[in-house]
Amino acid sequence: MRPFDISQYVKGKPTALFRDNLREDAKYITTWVAGGWTNDVMAIAHLLFLAHLSNRVPVLPRFTPTHFPKSAGMMRFSDIFDLPQLERALNMPILEWDDLKLTQANVSYIPREDLGCWSSWMAGGEENREPRETENPRLLGLNVHYTPVPRGNKMYGVGDWHLLFGRLLQLAYPSGRTAALKEVKALKVLEPDEQMLCFDWLYYTGLDRSFEWEYDYSPEWQLVARHMHWNLVLDALADEYLRRHFHVSPSDPVPPFISVHARRDDFGDGCPGRNSSCLPNYEQLKQRIYEVQFELWKERGTQVERVLVMSDEKDPQWWAGIVENGWGRIDHTKEGTAEQHGLWYEMLLDVVFHSKGTGFVGTDSSTMSLLAERRVKDWNGGSTARLLWHGL
Repeated sequence: MRPFDISQYVKGKPTALFRDNLREDAKYITTWVAGGWTNDVMAIAHLLFLAHLSNRVPVLPRFTPTHFPKSAGMMRFSDIFDLPQLERALNMPILEWDDLKLTQANVSYIPREDLGCWSSWMAGGEENREPRETENPRLLGLNVHYTPVPRGNKMYGVGDWHLLFGRLLQLAYPSGRTAALKEVKALKVLEPDEQMLCFDWLYYTGLDRSFEWEYDYSPEWQLVARHMHWNLVLDALADEYLRRHFHVSPSDPVPPFISVHARRDDFGDGCPGRNSSCLPNYEQLKQRIYEVQFELWKERGTQVERVLVMSDEKDPQWWAGIVENGWGRIDHTKEGTAEQHGLWYEMLLDVVFHSKGTGFVGTDSSTMSLLAERRVKDWNGGSTARLLWHGL
């Protein structure tokens, strides 16, 4: 049951032109996604935070595949996260673009529609001479005209890409918008829309410092993302997989386990010689698992022996070593996950598995690990550790 009546924020059913569905008495805010799923989740949390600050109705885009084939299609936010629960926690209505406008996924032809947006991406990095590339506008039938956010909105100077929430907030109001447009010019014809405030990508954004999510006081996590729990259907599917893996009956709870996210594939390119030589070895993984086990025993009196490893590693020999060490793996190829549920679900189920651990071992510098670490600590009261790139 949605706590807010969506009909109070749109005129009716999705229309071919989104402006036909905007209410005159409401103001909206949106962004696109374009940087890998976890980074896009963080960008959506930033959008929701900015929506709260600006008293606007957020309109969430669909997630687009960036690390697997485009044939996977798009995923709605509400297909992954519990939207009614999030609305209750944040005490504000949340729309998706599907509530406003028909997409090319719904009909064979969508008329083109103009929209003026701000490019936060161009303001962040001096080398970013074009708006952030994204599929969302094309799939919505939008011709987006970008205007760079003024560089004065940056948190620091050259070398850091983060923008300040407080400065972006000013663009939601007439005085801030007018001041900004005295500094910058639209790249095309249209200036940024006033009713539908729009940004190309909001990942590099913070309240006080860059990469704020690393800190326990992170307002983006504490006030928004902490409440982004899984869609009930996805959550139940993950439990089904875990019960099958741990050989427990459907009526029994999932037993305590330590989840591991060992990111390796693209991180190997960061090693000297691009040969994965600096990535964590089994001995370090054993040590980190032991640290989490000891912490759980010390703090909770809980002895957790089960370990479930998730990784993007493709080398069968590495996986053989995981099994030899007595750790578990859910093999999505053998499970037929993509065939049964779609290409998104191998990644999505792994992310939910991460979050269900009594303890968690992640990989340093991975945002996927960072969010899993947050979820295990704050949702489960669990203990965590990180695999470091250069050994113990």
